[in-house]
Amino acid sequence: MKKLFSAILAAAILVAALASCSHDKSKENNGEQDIESENIESTGGTTDNKDIILPKTYTEEETLHIDLSKDIKEQLERKADVKCIVISSGAESIPDNAFAECKGIEKVVIPSGITQIGVNAFTGCSALCEVIFPDTLTFIGAGAFCGCTALSEIALPDSVTTIRDYAFSACTALEKAEIPESVKEIETNAFSHCTNLSDVLIHKGVESIGSNAFFGCTSLESISIPDSVTQIGAGSFRGCSALSEIFIPHSVTKIYTGAFSDCRSLEKIDVDENNGIYSAEDGVLFNKYKTMLVAYPAGKSDMAYTIPESVTFIGNEAFFANTHVAEIVIPESVTAIDWWAFSGCTSLAKIAVPSNVTAIGTYAFENCTSLSEVTWGDKICTINEYGTLKEKQ
Repeated sequence: MKKLFSAILAAAILVAALASCSHDKSKENNGEQDIESENIESTGGTTDNKDIILPKTYTEEETLHIDLSKDIKEQLERKADVKCIVISSGAESIPDNAFAECKGIEKVVIPSGITQIGVNAFTGCSALCEVIFPDTLTFIGAGAFCGCTALSEIALPDSVTTIRDYAFSACTALEKAEIPESVKEIETNAFSHCTNLSDVLIHKGVESIGSNAFFGCTSLESISIPDSVTQIGAGSFRGCSALSEIFIPHSVTKIYTGAFSDCRSLEKIDVDENNGIYSAEDGVLFNKYKTMLVAYPAGKSDMAYTIPESVTFIGNEAFFANTHVAEIVIPESVTAIDWWAFSGCTSLAKIAVPSNVTAIGTYAFENCTSLSEVTWGDKICTINEYGTLKEKQ
């Protein structure tokens, strides 16, 4: 069930990402201003109001200057083979859905003066491979570049403070992303399902990594979490199957459920010794005083593991999808086992639950295919259809 749940969750998030690319959300941009000039200059990632230097690969017929104060759709219809969009200066924001599903656009030059990119502004622009951002930009709306499957790199200016949910989700060609220190929160699913994303630089200044922010980034091998981050959201790195290790800085005060679940190559989680909330031992994540086992890495290859005697609670998805461990020893100190705690531990063949355990969450032993019986105190139990224990008759 949990395996099925994970597949459904992944599919649901991808569908949600694509859905966010195709419908309006609440307005997040300011009104446009009259255009005064159409002349801007490409400066390798930022723009100002000088004459633009167009790439030689784009002819005049392939280039379109867009006046945001006028009907954008009508302007786009003037040229059938537009590949390069040059937004004229004078406006402060790019409207919601402005260039959504413009599948022939390869490059966009955004002028200085633009502070906001609206909801789904460039969503589904599947040929878009280059965006020149101005150093006046502060806000990137929900789904703004969602599904831009040719976009391979983004360099955001230091002026950006907000990256909304699904902003770069499902950009499957994206290999490199740099988050400036001006950004305080990487919001929900901001980079989810960027399956080629292998290089992420998060600058110190970012305080929160949102739920599923990097969900399904299967090429991400390492991530450096700066010591400005205080919260790591639920499922934020779920399914990052190439991720091999994680270091939790002293600043982190909250790690939500499943933040590192289903990371099949993750061998260890380390924690700064000055962290006041979390700790690690032998690559396993605990709360500070080791009364709660938070996460046992899915890629940790030990065949057997003995839970420390200080532990009283085994957390949600604690051992989820570790296919290596065959024996787990639970001490008498444990009184509760949360949902999906051992779900997907397909090699687990030996485990005994102490009689002191009074609560076992649903799906705790779901898909433990090598486990036919479990001793719970003096009872012999089988695993029912909900992944919990049922006394054998």
